[in-house]
Amino acid sequence: MTIMIKELIQFTTELFPAISPYTKENVNKAIAQFDYKSLEWFMPSPIEYLSQGDIIKELPFTLFNEKGDKDILFTKGIVLSNTCDVSRDDYIIIAPLIQYENIINEEAKKTVRANKYYDKMCFTNSQLDDYFVDFTRATTFNRKLVLKLLENKTNVEYSLNQYGYYLLLIKLTIYFMRPEDYDTNKIRAQE
Repeated sequence: MTIMIKELIQFTTELFPAISPYTKENVNKAIAQFDYKSLEWFMPSPIEYLSQGDIIKELPFTLFNEKGDKDILFTKGIVLSNTCDVSRDDYIIIAPLIQYENIINEEAKKTVRANKYYDKMCFTNSQLDDYFVDFTRATTFNRKLVLKLLENKTNVEYSLNQYGYYLLLIKLTIYFMRPEDYDTNKIRAQE
């Protein structure tokens, strides 16, 4: 397991500030080699302070449909903001965990569970096996509100261990920092 984590760290180092298509493919191959049936994603107990990768039991996510109507989804959330930002910024970014039952297409469920989508992350064969993270629905929350909710209404259920944390960094990097396609970059290069 230590060798695999070192490989994840190396891939993460190579990913910044942008991802070459070759590195992206190597990351996909590295992720595919893990036996998800034997991995542990989470620490035995949560970190004592709110940190990146913490899974909060329940938060109200505000989502807007195509008509502009607001829906509130009460679900688990994973902290995406860096730990130092969580301790001082007014707002922190948290992505919801969605239950698989909300995916109708069985083929899509298999692809999500295999962690093959860049915009989603799952914790296969874990305590959160019925959920996946949806980065496309990430929301900003007022930090003071989240801390108040953690005192009174909810709690941090899990903190990611080293493996889970580096997979989170890889997923975020690939999703948010991969280069634009050739045609778009060509347009940007025009003066």
